[in-house]
Amino acid sequence: MPIPFRPALPGAPCFDAARNAWILSRYADVSTALREPALCQSTASNEPTTAQGSAHPARLYTDVQADMTRMSTAAWRRHMEETLFRRFRQIKGRRRIDLVRDIIHPWATTLLVTLNGGEAVYSRRLAQICEILFYGPATDGTALQGSELRPAQPSGVPEQELDRMLDGRELLLSKSMFFGLTQTMPSFLAKAWLALIKSPDQIAKLIDNPKLMPNATEELLRYAGVVHTLYRRSTCDLSIGEIHIGKGQLVILEIDSANFDPDRFENSDRMDITRPTAGHLGLGTGMNACVGSFVVRLACSVATPALLAARPSLPQNREVVWTGDRTVLWPLSIPIRFAAAAFA
Repeated sequence: MPIPFRPALPGAPCFDAARNAWILSRYADVSTALREPALCQSTASNEPTTAQGSAHPARLYTDVQADMTRMSTAAWRRHMEETLFRRFRQIKGRRRIDLVRDIIHPWATTLLVTLNGGEAVYSRRLAQICEILFYGPATDGTALQGSELRPAQPSGVPEQELDRMLDGRELLLSKSMFFGLTQTMPSFLAKAWLALIKSPDQIAKLIDNPKLMPNATEELLRYAGVVHTLYRRSTCDLSIGEIHIGKGQLVILEIDSANFDPDRFENSDRMDITRPTAGHLGLGTGMNACVGSFVVRLACSVATPALLAARPSLPQNREVVWTGDRTVLWPLSIPIRFAAAAFA
């Protein structure tokens, strides 16, 4: 797996007495826990992150559905393709190209601005917020040199400003779709494309049979998902499999281990775009499935063929820079080379 560490092999649930937490890593256990309504989202320190019993989930669903309706048209898909090809033309002839900074992130930002209506006064600030949230306060690129793993930056003030823009109707899409377009989607594409470029046999299969793209997207979500660990807090006493979880206890879900469980996925440590991957947990499942799953799948299906048509390869002696930790992790910088003939 193309990350600075390998996921732990799944095993029986274990209890961490120091954290008063159960750790689940087998596919069956993690999948069951994700569908358990008595397990609410929490932080690693066992603090709830969602208000229980409020109307917020219903409102969130309605807002996201409105965004999805706007993005589910043939015209929007053409816009995504045209915007991406325009970006490829803009980098034509460059000797040094960064797949994330020069292609993925600008493309995602452009889509966000378009979906928000494209008003210049708001678009400029939205683009700045996207840059800060994705790269951190230092945005001139100097922080990307000479480091293999860079800690993720806290959101802080930019997220507060997003809330203000939402309240003032300056942000005309849901907050969830904002983060889907500017965080989830580019993070996943960076990691998935890096994995794909390192697997030329899978690229060959996809080029020979483009109809495999939907299945390839699911396999990439399983094999190269961005989220490695999720945290849940039990709101009552409950049982999962053979273990009993007490009210208020922390439950740590090792998503990457579950997605690589050999009891669920044959030859799980290999990428195989022909694999039946239904049931992977790359975007969660059940009531806690990622609300940005639609835009992630759409972007991958639209953009990946365009990337492969440019015949990408990784140059020698230039490092990939990663950001995050064992909870979430993705490439922040990917040096890339495209075949000259691809831009002829």
